[in-house]
Amino acid sequence: MKGVRFYEEFHDARKRRSTGNCLAIFPDNYAHGEYEAYVAAMAEPNSMPASGGVSIEVLRTKCKRVPESRARRVHPNLFRWLDDDAKRLRRNIQTALKASRP
Repeated sequence: MKGVRFYEEFHDARKRRSTGNCLAIFPDNYAHGEYEAYVAAMAEPNSMPASGGVSIEVLRTKCKRVPESRARRVHPNLFRWLDDDAKRLRRNIQTALKASRP
């Protein structure tokens, strides 16, 4: 996915035991010391995501950057959310374009 970076969350700073969740951060959306992101809503593996913010400190101490393919395996619910968001955005753009035509 373009414009998105994926990070796997870990229970400890040594990054040995995964939480079973990943973060999707939007590096272009950084403000007040945090990146805009989709994060796990609960502390259980493959949790439903929620929108939020993630600090650089959390990314450094509790997360490890991973490729999209790994993030899809670890946290499929995150991608259900992201894929639905992308479909909604495309529909909204198409609707807006149709409405703007004379």
